[in-house]
Amino acid sequence: MVFVFGATIIFNVKFTIKQTGQGQYVQVTEEVQNDAVQQSDSVSEQVSVYLIDNDRLKKSDLKRAEAFRDQNGGDLITLLVRLGLVSERDVAEAESSLLDLPLISMADLPDEAPEIGTLSL
Repeated sequence: MVFVFGATIIFNVKFTIKQTGQGQYVQVTEEVQNDAVQQSDSVSEQVSVYLIDNDRLKKSDLKRAEAFRDQNGGDLITLLVRLGLVSERDVAEAESSLLDLPLISMADLPDEAPEIGTLSL
């Protein structure tokens, strides 16, 4: 299962749900490949290169954000957005292109939620 937060892939988790002797269910994590920091740096680098190559970010602004991150911590891409150096849309377009996934907009979504009997909203 891949979890995506803010369109940045964080980690992969494989888990199962098992029933205990008392009839209760518990989640048991079987395998966690948590290279979140390493993957995050790699993703940040790829997104940053894409943004620079597509004239969405200046190299000097990237260096400022990296210096800020080195002093204060945090995710580089999040800092780029919070500092107003790139828009969330720019980041979404970069990640969409890098992952070879279509970027959808609100116009692409149905007006009403589909009816699914066991799904509660």
